[in-house]
Amino acid sequence: MNQKFTICLICKLPGFREHHLCRHCALELRLLQSPVVRSIEELVVRSLFPWQAGDKMCFPDLVYALKGRADPHPWFELAVWMVDQFTMGGGLTLIRRPIVVVPIPGSAPNHALGLARAVGRVIGADVEDALLPVKKRSQKALSRGDRQAVEFRPRGELFCTDYKTVLIVDDVITTGATAGAAFRALNRPENCEVWCLMDRRPCGVHDALL
Repeated sequence: MNQKFTICLICKLPGFREHHLCRHCALELRLLQSPVVRSIEELVVRSLFPWQAGDKMCFPDLVYALKGRADPHPWFELAVWMVDQFTMGGGLTLIRRPIVVVPIPGSAPNHALGLARAVGRVIGADVEDALLPVKKRSQKALSRGDRQAVEFRPRGELFCTDYKTVLIVDDVITTGATAGAAFRALNRPENCEVWCLMDRRPCGVHDALL
């Protein structure tokens, strides 16, 4: 990739750089990497950063800056880090090709689609915006109980049997309800993982979640 004039996603300083993070903020984020692995239903869920309630780090700035960005370029550096961390040692199901990357549905433009496109570009996988919400509701305003009721449906004819690995991606995981709903809507593909940028545990059963 060639350098171009961009605004850093975190500190907002302009400059000519290859990606959307300045050198200082990229270094800060690298030091904060601490991959988290969760199990949800039959799924393995991998996240690059742990984001605990009350953390006053750069995570909120990064998440809000990436909201609504379906273009893969702002996500690309983060996608490279995710692939490096989640495939370390070569023991994951990801090595089974062909692979398809499916974003969690969201409002347009869907930022999860931007992350999916970036991950797909890094690993050389197909990307399919394959799911739609049964009811369109803002995830941010939902309580933990409401999130458990989230449902998705296939956008078209199911295709997962055409691939040996299905990779579901999202920016932030909280309760895991949306990941589980996506997994069920895809008819529970046998070889499937969820990749997220951040693992943010809910701070209370009835609290609104990001």
